[in-house]
Amino acid sequence: MLSQPFPAGLGPEDFLRHMASLRAEMPARVRHQHVVSQVVLRRFGTADRNNGCELRAVALEFGRSKPRGVKGCGAIDDFVPTASASAERLWQQVENRLGDAIDAAEAGTVFGSAEHMDVIRDAVALHFMRSVHLLLAHYRAAAQVWDLLRRSVVTRAGDLLRAHFLDVTGVHAAGPWALGAAFDDLARQRIDELLDGLSFRSRVEQNVARMSDWLTTASLQLLWAPSPLYISDAPVVLAAAGRTRHGLAGGLGLGGTEEILMPLTSRLAVRLSADGAGYANIDDAEVDQLNVLQLANAYRYLYAAPSEPVDAFVAANRTAWTRPPQIDTAKDTVRQLLRTLPRLSRMGP
Repeated sequence: MLSQPFPAGLGPEDFLRHMASLRAEMPARVRHQHVVSQVVLRRFGTADRNNGCELRAVALEFGRSKPRGVKGCGAIDDFVPTASASAERLWQQVENRLGDAIDAAEAGTVFGSAEHMDVIRDAVALHFMRSVHLLLAHYRAAAQVWDLLRRSVVTRAGDLLRAHFLDVTGVHAAGPWALGAAFDDLARQRIDELLDGLSFRSRVEQNVARMSDWLTTASLQLLWAPSPLYISDAPVVLAAAGRTRHGLAGGLGLGGTEEILMPLTSRLAVRLSADGAGYANIDDAEVDQLNVLQLANAYRYLYAAPSEPVDAFVAANRTAWTRPPQIDTAKDTVRQLLRTLPRLSRMGP
């Protein structure tokens, strides 16, 4: 297990201040956002007729594939819907240096540069925190903990809720229902921030920095593959128990992780763990294992070079895919929560 404790995040007040600072930038938007860096995706494709780069993209829901340019792969519209322009600038701070670091990794010289090693660790942190699975968990947690949070606040902060109920309605709160309604009324702003993406945008920025710090002491190992590696639209895979437990999609969190895996090129993967550093050769069986992990952790797509038999691979291993819900489906659970909350209004004279 990666032994260093995960760094603490911002406290509630600082978190709210950070979200408030992002509001000023809300009109600045980049719609088409890559959750997998184009710098990485190009290492898995081949040149097309227009001197661009082309991959074969397998749509896992339908089991069908087609060739696509890099710009059309590993991207989700409005993944970070709020303050996305500054988010893109944050990604680029890593991506602008990632190509040189991968070149050094392929040349066998990466361990001669602390900067290149840091960039590769940062790239893993970046891709993990840009994962669709974290966005899905963000919405799922909001829906799952709401009732528990309401009951806790009603018990611990009843006086504040009574004051809010009186301020809005003009009458005194009578009973637990009124306190629950006061909590829901106060909580509407937080739900709106969930739906407009502001809270997720704020957490992503903080968590990339936290994970980068966390990984500074992890051992960096680069795995040479004798046959092609594939890459998904959620390429960072957490693993434990000999890789029998893996991925956010499979229910494994950072706390129980023993190794973190990500393909960097079609012949090179990075492994971060508490032991093992340097270069290591893997065999075809391990390549197949890593490719299955990519498939299992994928959101909707698996990518490979156009000449690769990736369709046959997906057909043979289709049951490994965890089939996570669509982003809009997860978001609907939060919308439904908002629709069911009572609205307080002034009742008195």
